[in-house]
Amino acid sequence: MKSELTLDVYRHFYIQRSHHPPLSEISAPREDKKKLRPWSSYYNQFKPVLLILRLFGRYSIQLSEKGEWVSKLISWSTLYCLVNYGLQTYVAVIVCFRRVQALVDSQRDYDEFIFSIHILAYLNIHFHLPFTYWLQNSRMAHYLNLWTDFQLNWEATFGEKLELKYKKTVLIYVAVIIPSVVLFLVFEQYSTLHDPWLYFLPYFFTIVSTALILVLWFLTCVELKRLSEDLSQKLIAALEAKPNKWLLKRWRHLWLDLRHLTLSLGTDLSAVLISIMLTFSTTFLLGLFNGLVQLISYAISWKAIGYLCASTFSLAIVFTICDAGHRATSSVASCTLTSVLKAKITMTNADIRHEIFLILESIKAGAPDIQLGGFVTLNRPLVVSLISNTLTYLIVLLQFKVNEEENVEHSSSGK
Repeated sequence: MKSELTLDVYRHFYIQRSHHPPLSEISAPREDKKKLRPWSSYYNQFKPVLLILRLFGRYSIQLSEKGEWVSKLISWSTLYCLVNYGLQTYVAVIVCFRRVQALVDSQRDYDEFIFSIHILAYLNIHFHLPFTYWLQNSRMAHYLNLWTDFQLNWEATFGEKLELKYKKTVLIYVAVIIPSVVLFLVFEQYSTLHDPWLYFLPYFFTIVSTALILVLWFLTCVELKRLSEDLSQKLIAALEAKPNKWLLKRWRHLWLDLRHLTLSLGTDLSAVLISIMLTFSTTFLLGLFNGLVQLISYAISWKAIGYLCASTFSLAIVFTICDAGHRATSSVASCTLTSVLKAKITMTNADIRHEIFLILESIKAGAPDIQLGGFVTLNRPLVVSLISNTLTYLIVLLQFKVNEEENVEHSSSGK
């Protein structure tokens, strides 16, 4: 059974070189975890994002009496999410009904058919919500708890508080994104949609929620990259000074925790990110098609600019997801491995050499990849593949467009 120690004693075991208890015999005290969990550095940095997502009915996570984040199937938070989603869905169904009517009315108009599908595609994320946010509600709680455990282990190993650097960035982003989405919808209203303002509510909640998930994803990847660099610097300092077997052992466990955080990021947000990737890959294709058709047929117009802006926006979202994942995974493994190999290590005993060997083997054998449920690995080559496939589908759509115009001409000449 693990001993319950005060946090000061817990730090003392791994910082002072005179005490080296086995790792399996001690754990961070529950009382210190309970005090830390609600205000852990990760939660504190992304608190505005998580609060808005909960306000929009995306997550129903809450703190338990033990100070851990949990997801309860029956709770007031869950009831609020259901009611919130029901009201949003009511308006979304009205919008979809109008778009389906437009699809029926546009049986002979290929451009209007593609346009209606394009607009409906953005609402996919809303209807995916029970299978994305709610399905992985417990996974989000799990990820928050992982960060708290990582922070406790960091502070116990190095005797300093874990500091995340982007709290102000998150606050500024949240303050800017909501009015920016409103302005974007106003622009779309006057350039392409011309719908009643009530119909924009589902789009507003969907786009803002997506933007918040994106900043959570992007800055988490940035923090993982930065923490891997900090860990590397601390390891170099330990190796070039007088190496300590137990500190190296704690460092290795801490690196494995960081690797676990990196892998879990893709796993715990996989359903949400898959929904976003599929939706915005589709809207990138359809927006590009509509914009090109408008430019070819009617020259430059506000409608064409609106389509191309929407397409660019979709591509930027997909690129941001893939690029952030690429940066995080490449840094966690390669940066640390390079640092260890470049360190100026003096003559050490067999135990120290064994720990260094275990560190190198852990890094080489456990290089992390951020995967979405095991279906796809998020990296930059994925963006290139997406653009290549999009161009292929774009050519197919343009061929259908040309065939439609030829059929119209033949019909006119036949009459």
